Amino acid sequence: MVSRLLKRLAASATAFGSLVILSLSLSPNGVALSTGQKSLIALSIALVAIDFGLAVYDYLQDRPTLIKRNKKFESRVNKYMQTWLQKGGRTAVFTRDMTWAEEPTTLQVLQQKAERGELVLCLPVATDMSRLLEDSGAEVYTYERVGLEPASRFTVINYGKGGNAEVAIGYTSEGVHRIDELKIGDHPAAQMSHDLVALVESLPASAR
Repeated sequence: MVSRLLKRLAASATAFGSLVILSLSLSPNGVALSTGQKSLIALSIALVAIDFGLAVYDYLQDRPTLIKRNKKFESRVNKYMQTWLQKGGRTAVFTRDMTWAEEPTTLQVLQQKAERGELVLCLPVATDMSRLLEDSGAEVYTYERVGLEPASRFTVINYGKGGNAEVAIGYTSEGVHRIDELKIGDHPAAQMSHDLVALVESLPASAR
């Protein structure tokens, strides 16, 4: 992500340099530029500046959420999840044991989605929390008999809505908890996450 930003900024800088050279070539030996030439150069510089600004904006929008593992870790993760869960319609949560949902505000958000028929839970075995949410209307899918506990932890919003679906994938890197937000169709990991939920949904009862 950073390398893409640097490449785009380098391209903008190169374009700006080319414009400077162009302006000098259009004014040999101190001959003044015409109004039209000045307007063209000003417009080109403005477009380069806009592209530069958009490159920085795209980077800030797409960069992962970083959460340090300190005493505020759990509260920050819960705050993030509350915001993410409220973004989309139907939501699919691929998790291990739902312990993170015990925080009162997070549980309230999940129950509200369950009551609206907008919550899908995928986890190895049913837990007290998943049963509580199932009683509220959530769809719960387990895969205990498959004998596999994936390391993946992610949440898909707008699940089942094709290109409108987005996934938040949490993982730890260099001691920092990272959360990448990816749109279905923009990154293979996003589509694979979506497909993994669909696969667990389709498992026969004998595999649960």
